[in-house]
Order: sequence, then C-alpha cells, then structure tokens
Amino acid sequence: MGGGRTCDPGWEFLPFNGGPRICPGQMFVLAEPSYTVARSLRAFSAAESLEPTEWREQMTLSLTLNNGVRCRLTPAA
Repeated sequence: MGGGRTCDPGWEFLPFNGGPRICPGQMFVLAEPSYTVARSLRAFSAAESLEPTEWREQMTLSLTLNNGVRCRLTPAA
C-alpha cells in the first residue's frame, strides 16, 4: 500500500535498553520497590490517613501527590 512506517510496540520505550547491552541493574531497580512495600507491610499493622481532604494527583515524570502524604503508622506487634 503506502510508504508508512511500522514500529514494534515492544521497543518504543527502552529505559534499560535491550538485547546484549541491557542495563545490568534492571532487575535490581524493578525488584527494589516490591521489596520495600513487602517490608513495610510486615513492619506495620495499620496505616491511617491524617489528611483533612481527599488527595489530589499531580502530573510529573512519575505520579506524585501535591502536598505529600500525612499518615499514622501502627507498628506490628
């Protein structure tokens, strides 16, 4: 048909590159947040929001909250 370009959607965004030159720290970077969440869930038995209003998202490079997060964590027994 026409002279349009095609693109493999799996290779549009490469934060860690790919193939033989893939970033050696990729697995560490992807595993660290999961580990942090798992450790936090084990260390605290409850999390209570101290915000007087509903939270609002802010669009940046990553999803953040406009005014941070105020909460009370109850240590696990």
